Amino acid sequence: MSGELLDKVKHSLESLLSDCLWADSFELYETRDFWNNYDENDFISAYNEAAQYYREAITYISENLGFNGTIVKRGDDTFPIWLPVNEACLWYLEDRTFVLYWEHMDKEMPVIVHLYAFDPKQPSHRLLDNYNGIWEHF
Repeated sequence: MSGELLDKVKHSLESLLSDCLWADSFELYETRDFWNNYDENDFISAYNEAAQYYREAITYISENLGFNGTIVKRGDDTFPIWLPVNEACLWYLEDRTFVLYWEHMDKEMPVIVHLYAFDPKQPSHRLLDNYNGIWEHF
């Protein structure tokens, strides 16, 4: 397991648990992009590494929060329709919902593992607004 990832998780959780939510999302891991040198084996290796970081981050976040998250997949009744990925892990606190997900937007782009948080009592949040075509925060 990666000590660097553990440090990123701790820092991100501390920031996301703060009262003001000055930042609502952190990149925990990012592969290189594949614009100039697309090798299928290199891409598969990077994709698998991002998947490993995602799984490790689930463990670290659960340990830091003191309870396990819920893994949901697209098509599940509880999967957030505004999330543009196929799987995510969610942790529900009274005043924060944490969402860990990884995305690969296009074959040339990097694979990125994100930790996102929002206040579930707010009527809106950045990812939901982005899904609806609106670029406003809270």
